[in-house]
Amino acid sequence: MRRYAVRYLSAALVCFTLRGCVSSSSFAPETQGPPPPQPKKEPQLDPIIEDRIVEVLRHWDTLLDKSWDPYPAVGSVRDEADDLIGSGILISPTHVLTASHVADHKGQMFFMEYDLDCIAVEKVDIYPHNGSFDHDIAVLTLEEPSNEKPHTRLFGDCEDDTLQPFTPVTVVGNSFDLRKRSEPFVFQYYGRTIERPHIVVMLPTHASVWHGDSGGPIFTPDGTLLGIVVHYRMFRGKPIENAAASVEYYNEWIREITSKKKTPPN
Repeated sequence: MRRYAVRYLSAALVCFTLRGCVSSSSFAPETQGPPPPQPKKEPQLDPIIEDRIVEVLRHWDTLLDKSWDPYPAVGSVRDEADDLIGSGILISPTHVLTASHVADHKGQMFFMEYDLDCIAVEKVDIYPHNGSFDHDIAVLTLEEPSNEKPHTRLFGDCEDDTLQPFTPVTVVGNSFDLRKRSEPFVFQYYGRTIERPHIVVMLPTHASVWHGDSGGPIFTPDGTLLGIVVHYRMFRGKPIENAAASVEYYNEWIREITSKKKTPPN
């Protein structure tokens, strides 16, 4: 590589010397110089992505402090390349509650905690949907216990667990690989229908959940885990429904899995 550079440099010096010694001819053809530099075009963001980033900046609190976090049980679910798949919440030292479409990853998965500790997923339990993909909830079993305190207050554990429509709720997620929580009154509990009692519908007033928030928790004002983010719907660029899997509906199934003791390796 250096030989080529020396050769080109020598040729350039020879041409420069000859050009200085030989006078230019009066009938030499005119030469056209290089075109003026064109201004660089800035890369354009997809309008929908740009709107969502603006939503994050306006209506979510980003949790950047890696030494402390108000939701230590909440983490992200990642693949073997450390790419974000979705979110999840630790509900026992070795179990993470998430959405089934997050847990449906074919390769190795990892649960990354707020302080960037990472634990491999050993087993996946997806709720039996019997052909209905509305049942979008799953439990991940970790290879080893987490050192973070799990969130054990599930909505429906207590008979006094009730929630009125338009009660503000808090969503914690990881869309755009940003750990964040929704600001007060951005999301409100709307209710559940008779036809779909397993789905909690939120009323988004200013923002919407997005890719990467799936599997993340929804908390009531007193900190009880109400649901797991499963999907959103957009209409003409506006969020019209944000939905979650009802923890109360799946409570028995969740408790059955988390109560099982891990079989020690041979």
